[in-house]
Amino acid sequence: MKEETHDINEIIIRYLDGSAELEEKRLLLRWLKQSDDNRDDFIATRDLWLSCNVAAGNELEIDIALGKLKNRILLEQGRMERNLPAKRNTLSVVLRWTRIAAVLLLLLGIGYGIGRSIPLLMSSCKTN
Repeated sequence: MKEETHDINEIIIRYLDGSAELEEKRLLLRWLKQSDDNRDDFIATRDLWLSCNVAAGNELEIDIALGKLKNRILLEQGRMERNLPAKRNTLSVVLRWTRIAAVLLLLLGIGYGIGRSIPLLMSSCKTN
């Protein structure tokens, strides 16, 4: 019985990694139908398998991100050593000019509004 359990665990692993043969899949299906405990064991094994694969994927993504960060740091250090200006982000330059344009338009609008209201005030003062 212990040997059969050991074999079924190997079959479950091969099933989860996609290398199980058709006969092994049939044996696994029969084993799953035998009892609720078998299904619970399979679900626990599957969940553990999936969580390990997700963790491994996250580690790979973290390694890639850290590599990119390291390259950016080295690039900036090289620029600083050569006294080169830092590369500006195009979006930040566009945002800065957009802010300046918005302030200028606001000032022009206020100036125009004040300019139009002065003659009205002058005419109302003359009529009084």
